[in-house]
Amino acid sequence: MKKKLSLGLYALGLLFYLVLPCFGMGTAPPSNSPTFTNTLLAKAEVDECYNGIGQPYKAGPTCASNEKKKANQSYLWGMTKSGDTIWFGTAPNMLCLVQAFSEYENPSDYTANPYQGSLWVCEYAKGQYLKTKMPNVPAPAVFNDYRPPKIYTYNITTKTLTDKTLAITDANAQLLLQATFGLRSAVTYSGLVILSGPMALGAGINVFVFNASTGNFIAAGTLTSYQNIRKWLVLNNVLYTAVGKESGGGAVLRWSGTMANPLAFTEVGTLDGTGAELEVYNGRIFVSTWPSRTGTANLAGLWMSPVVSSTGLTTADAASWKKVWQVDKYEPDAFGAMLYGMGAMASYGGYLYWGTMHVQGKAALSYIKQYNIPTYGYADAYFNSWRATAVFRGSNFDTTPSVELLYGESSMPVFVKSGSSGYWTTSRNKMGGVSGRYGTSGFGNDYNNYTWTMAVYKNQLFVGTMDFSYLILDWNNLQNEYTGGNYIPIPWFFYPDSSEFGADLWRFPSASSAAVRVSRDGLGNYTNYGFRNSIADDATGLYLGTANPANIAANSDGSLKGGWELRRLVQN
Repeated sequence: MKKKLSLGLYALGLLFYLVLPCFGMGTAPPSNSPTFTNTLLAKAEVDECYNGIGQPYKAGPTCASNEKKKANQSYLWGMTKSGDTIWFGTAPNMLCLVQAFSEYENPSDYTANPYQGSLWVCEYAKGQYLKTKMPNVPAPAVFNDYRPPKIYTYNITTKTLTDKTLAITDANAQLLLQATFGLRSAVTYSGLVILSGPMALGAGINVFVFNASTGNFIAAGTLTSYQNIRKWLVLNNVLYTAVGKESGGGAVLRWSGTMANPLAFTEVGTLDGTGAELEVYNGRIFVSTWPSRTGTANLAGLWMSPVVSSTGLTTADAASWKKVWQVDKYEPDAFGAMLYGMGAMASYGGYLYWGTMHVQGKAALSYIKQYNIPTYGYADAYFNSWRATAVFRGSNFDTTPSVELLYGESSMPVFVKSGSSGYWTTSRNKMGGVSGRYGTSGFGNDYNNYTWTMAVYKNQLFVGTMDFSYLILDWNNLQNEYTGGNYIPIPWFFYPDSSEFGADLWRFPSASSAAVRVSRDGLGNYTNYGFRNSIADDATGLYLGTANPANIAANSDGSLKGGWELRRLVQN
């Protein structure tokens, strides 16, 4: 029987009030649980002295007592390891830029009003950086929180952080870096280190290539037909990546370059959505996708390659990929399924593991627009479109796929259109209403909205999340922008436990075990709201790169709290 949810969400609120103390509690560690040493290796630098919204830009790192230290580089976005050296690229002020892009693309739906909170500031059109440092760049004023990304190396032996951006002395390459939204992707292969990311405005992926041995810059260029590159994969000594196509859909690319010509690629896979993560499982390559446009034909899902020969995939294999799973095999709301993204993947213990990704405020706005929901229904739309990350694993994809829900919901809210309005009800998931084998979505924490990274270290599968809960501290400003000024108040009983602030790190001890939480607070810094990247090296540790948008957050001693971090976890 269909049941309309109340506007005030009192019943839902009471439910969350009762269960909030249990959010994120997860599974108790086994008695023989190992311990870990957590070390901060490197951190974003103070690159600006902030004087107030709209005040003149002043470069850091030395700031006066009346100025706030600011770290604009917020994400450690792409990361790779070459010998004793970790290479990585950054992305600036991502929380601000995502909102700026929302206004730029949908000015009638989003309003990017400058604001300053206790942890971060977004200046938008009042910022002075572009006007002062990049006056010849024809960027819309709303993007004044933009800064060019940086490229760094960290040597784990000498414990030295080096700014490799300074090695790019070619003028055209410097201009290309200024036009890059962030360096989202990195790989080491055939003596090269390749870092890449999407154009800040316009079409294409910008690629920067270095000599892995000498650290010297080699070349830069733009792959104009593609966008949204995330990860790389080496199989049988062949390098692959997955991308979105500017014309729609996605592709799997095989690197066909050389040291002298490192920007050559061949399409060896055709996808219906933007390619995201890649993983090898049972001799095939699996690629996760994001939808590139609204429509059931290209929901986020998993694509499987043909069996990969010792010489690798070729253009003849491009049309032979098969979509083996998509999110509407779990999500009961057909429109809501269009809003899912696919998260990290890993091959572990005879299974392929993967998770989902969700942007809460934008999901609500999508429902509001799709169904013309009036203002009084905004709160219902927000809470009922809420999805935490779900975690799955599967096997037998080449015959009859077997997919298991590890962390997820047996039922979820679904919007039912009725005449000129509609109502929310509850439906079982599309897996027959099965409950998560080990728990509910988000590993039991509703604020874990991304499964952002996975890595196998010491025969254990580690999973890093994005936990957006501390953004509640500036909810008013964030929601005003997502809803065009129609603020959705959050009832006090829905507020997260502050002890849960910060990204979670979880560990599957084996393929027959539930996940055990390693950290719930960003490994000691709750302003790390995401573990964006991880690299496992059994000899030296598990390396984790964080996402941290708290650009003016400071510790009690005045040192910087916000900005990206590179951390190493070592099992004792």
